[in-house]
Amino acid sequence: MGTPGIGMITLSPKAIQRVRDCDQQMQQAGLKKGDHYLSLIRMIEAMEGAGLHIETPSNYAQIAVALDSLAIEGFDRVFERHADCSAIFRAAVTNAGLELVAKDSKLASNAVTAVRAPDGYGEKGIQQVLNIMYNKHAVEAAAIPGYPDLGWRLCATGGIQPQHALMASIAFLNSVEEAGMPVDLEKGLLAASSTYAEVVKYHRPLPGIDMYGR
Repeated sequence: MGTPGIGMITLSPKAIQRVRDCDQQMQQAGLKKGDHYLSLIRMIEAMEGAGLHIETPSNYAQIAVALDSLAIEGFDRVFERHADCSAIFRAAVTNAGLELVAKDSKLASNAVTAVRAPDGYGEKGIQQVLNIMYNKHAVEAAAIPGYPDLGWRLCATGGIQPQHALMASIAFLNSVEEAGMPVDLEKGLLAASSTYAEVVKYHRPLPGIDMYGR
């Protein structure tokens, strides 16, 4: 509910050792580490070294607001709202002919939807789509941390509402098409709109809380 990437975690000495053991197994298997905030070992190494993630007062203030919003809205409703938004994202991209990174929908996160770029389009094409989204459609997305040539991630976190997910889906699919990538824009937009119409029947924004949970 706060700034993406900000969270609180505590690790016991036993847990830290377990993280180090897993990292060693990954190295032995030849697996690449993820970006620092998707890799506990990198976060541990950064904190032990340069002291990464020194937070500012505004970050703590934002977390306080986020906690207040959670208390007002309730965890169940927040989780449901994020799931609704992710359902819109997934309907849009899959019906447009794009592939999700998560193969099993039961394991997919409702906080982020990772989308594979079409075959033959690497980091340059992925960044082109992001640039079009931001500069032309005023919507911000991101590449997949640690795997810049894999695809994109569409986030459903914080105070996002279903209408925001719909608008972001429209901007994303249009940007993919405008970048010259193969995509069935019409089917994707229709699926996103249909899914939005379904989830919004049960969506009731709380009075006095805006899209940022304020």
